[in-house]
Amino acid sequence: MDFKLDQNSAVPLHAQIEEYLRGLIARKEYKIGGKFLPKEVTLSKKLGVSRNTIRQAINKLVHEGLIERKKGVGTKVVTKKISTRLDNWISFTRNEKTRVLK
Repeated sequence: MDFKLDQNSAVPLHAQIEEYLRGLIARKEYKIGGKFLPKEVTLSKKLGVSRNTIRQAINKLVHEGLIERKKGVGTKVVTKKISTRLDNWISFTRNEKTRVLK
């Protein structure tokens, strides 16, 4: 995916990088294939910005739960887990026993 920052844009650099990363994580090889996103240092050199700018964009996506970082390993797209919340349900029988005992 070819990308260039617009230094003259009113959109902050970190926001432009965030949009670029959103585009990357939507691609099949990152989403399904489990491929790691480019490293901060690589992105920093490629885009000509500081690592802090890259980190700011990445942290926003981590906060939104779209990606996860593992120190010394890399950054990957989070696989969505289905939550049924069944562990919070009380069985009808147990509920009735509790009600009768009260």
